Amino acid sequence: MKPDSVVEFAARNIRSLILQGRLDAGARLREGDFANQFDISRPPIREAFTMLESEGLIVRKARRGAFVAEITEKDIWEVMTVKAPLYVQAIDMAVGKFKQEDIRDLENAFNKMEDNTTKEPPNINKYVQHHIRFHDIILRVAGNRRLELICASMNNQLSRFNYLSFSNTRHLLSSCHRHKQILEAIKGGDKELAKKMTYEHVIEGLKNLQRILGNGEKNEDSQVSMNDS
Repeated sequence: MKPDSVVEFAARNIRSLILQGRLDAGARLREGDFANQFDISRPPIREAFTMLESEGLIVRKARRGAFVAEITEKDIWEVMTVKAPLYVQAIDMAVGKFKQEDIRDLENAFNKMEDNTTKEPPNINKYVQHHIRFHDIILRVAGNRRLELICASMNNQLSRFNYLSFSNTRHLLSSCHRHKQILEAIKGGDKELAKKMTYEHVIEGLKNLQRILGNGEKNEDSQVSMNDS
């Protein structure tokens, strides 16, 4: 692999471990451990840490090393109350610009989301993957690169909580239904309805996480699959 590819490889794999909750918040990250695990040298791991620090996934502490960033309930509230109006802004900028291929992309993302809610048990990893893709399509069509980057940064900070949030079956099904409403509103050119459904979707996600974290709930509503296949 080229040097840049090695760094991207390391960052991608460490990011995945963090976002899927396989590395706990506050866990210390040792360059040597990852170098051995990935069978690469330490410098690319160090650069990968820098990339992940810029994404808000890692924090470095003087003379102590790198750690998985800890996120409080207040952090979640701050990010999601900013995310909601930004997602609404993306809808406002995108509706009217969608081409047929964009609509097909949205439909494809939604259909795969819906398909993964019908599996026994639901495949949370796949649902999250296509959920992100659905919103990324809207952000791309909106045509504001800075808005895309800001939203991507916020999503990275909270992505590890997606799996916890969507493990609640009621919220999973509600989320899927909201995306169907958003899709139909976009297809019908109803900007205001699409904005309303988008805002409510994000706030519902916030309330669901607040309830789960406040009550210390886990996967109590159903069993879920975290598999990629």
